[in-house]
Amino acid sequence: MRWAKRHATLIWVVLLVLVLLVCQASSAAPFKVVHIGDSHVAGRTFPDAAGATLRQLAGADVSYRHLGKNGATIDYFLDSRVAGRVAAMAPDLLVVSVGTNESYGRFDPQVYVGKLERFVAMYRGCCREILLTTLPGNYKHGRLNPLNSVVADTQLWYAKSRGIPVWDVYHAVGPAYWRANGMMDRLGVHFTGRGYAMQGRMLGQAIARRWLL
Repeated sequence: MRWAKRHATLIWVVLLVLVLLVCQASSAAPFKVVHIGDSHVAGRTFPDAAGATLRQLAGADVSYRHLGKNGATIDYFLDSRVAGRVAAMAPDLLVVSVGTNESYGRFDPQVYVGKLERFVAMYRGCCREILLTTLPGNYKHGRLNPLNSVVADTQLWYAKSRGIPVWDVYHAVGPAYWRANGMMDRLGVHFTGRGYAMQGRMLGQAIARRWLL
């Protein structure tokens, strides 16, 4: 009888240890961010700075991966093969940075909203949450691109109307600031390393405040 009680106690101790180990492993799982987008993301400096800032501020295990494509618009990410690559990374948070290339072509807000709807429907199942970012802004033929605000406002309207988080770098900073401070290239399309690093720090801070702090 005494042996049976000791045996039962030992079993409970072993089970308790196993539960604690499982809980510890779960809490140690990294917060996984996948950042997709156009050449701003493909160049690495922007997402690398965001990931470094996030890890520094959150003091937690953070995985920050990126998938960028030069010249990409939202259409590129509507390809099921691309969606499969993103889904395989199993992100907790999917950051989406497109809009620059849309602003250099013919842009129809209504058509674009339809594409965003398709995108969200396609990706929502592979991540816990999606964060849209507005385009950072650019120049065309030496002047501010008039489609900057149209694209940014469409992105903002869509995100807010659907309850999707959005990081509005366009209205927070704007292309005039980047150019005046020497953080854009001479064409006013891409950014210098310093410009991308600053954007990455800003994005990392925004993600940390909302999801990790």
